[in-house]
Amino acid sequence: MQEFDFLIVGKGLAGSILAFHLIQEKQNVAIIDSLDGRSSSQQAAGLVNPITGRRFVKSWKIEELFPSALSFYSNLERELNTSFLKETSVLKVLLNREQQNDFASKCTDPIYTPYMNSELIRLDKEIPNPFACVEIKPVLQIEVQNLIRALKTYLNKACSLYQMEFIHENLSIQNKSFQYDQIKSKRIIFCEGNYVSSNLFFNYLPNRFAKGEALIIKAPELKLNLVLSSHINICPLGKDKYYVGATYNWDDRSLKPSEEKKAFLIERLESSINCTYEILEQIAGIRPTVLDRRPLLGEHPKHQGMYIFNGMGTKGLSLAPYFSKQLVDCILHQGAIEPEVNINRFS
Repeated sequence: MQEFDFLIVGKGLAGSILAFHLIQEKQNVAIIDSLDGRSSSQQAAGLVNPITGRRFVKSWKIEELFPSALSFYSNLERELNTSFLKETSVLKVLLNREQQNDFASKCTDPIYTPYMNSELIRLDKEIPNPFACVEIKPVLQIEVQNLIRALKTYLNKACSLYQMEFIHENLSIQNKSFQYDQIKSKRIIFCEGNYVSSNLFFNYLPNRFAKGEALIIKAPELKLNLVLSSHINICPLGKDKYYVGATYNWDDRSLKPSEEKKAFLIERLESSINCTYEILEQIAGIRPTVLDRRPLLGEHPKHQGMYIFNGMGTKGLSLAPYFSKQLVDCILHQGAIEPEVNINRFS
């Protein structure tokens, strides 16, 4: 029997970042993951964007989340001796007069001026922009595959990894400890992403799941260095490759890419650019979300030492560094979990 301070179930982005924080606190950590870290995060565009949507909506808590993400990922690059982070901008194409008017009202608002340039920009003919474009910055772009690969290498050395299926019914809850197979731990934290739907301890929480699909294309004529937000988001990946996406589907839980969404993405892509391209890949993932669009953090109402860290949705890259630190501070240093994300908001 091996004994640990923490057992984490799930090694996606949220679980990996949480484990990193715990290891930095000198905690002895074990992780169980049947998928070897494969998660919806690996299908993400990798953006931390302060202004989103057609109506220029400021992202929730971006004043705290952006500097937290920038500091965490910058420090992580140094700690792991790798590179996956860059600061960039989003070129938002104004598609009609209504968006032009929305922009005009927002660009002079003190709440928005730190993130929006009031100058209108005209782009080359490869990108249709009849009502011009605006620049949103700063934006973080993270090479998600490189990030997860670096975290995997680190965790392989810094904690104990068990690649196995976690069967919730087989968890033994003992006096001030949890036992699973040959693992005994003082605390357990579930970071299961969309697999939380089978978690019998937290199935009372109002989880929702959104399937997202995207294309990876090659377009040598596009020559785009910044992120383009038009009828669809187009993110440069280097070497003339681009991420195009993503879609939403609240009913389909399969990981198989669909022809319907492929056609949708192609239509949006061809409305956004005027150049040739080649589709290299179609990808799909299931995002774990919550009815109120806020993450799930906190201790189980009946089982002391049992926690959940889940429901990051499409904002995992900005939410995970900030709120994993908050959860660790709560457990180890009697810190507080913000009411908007604490699971005690649900009975």
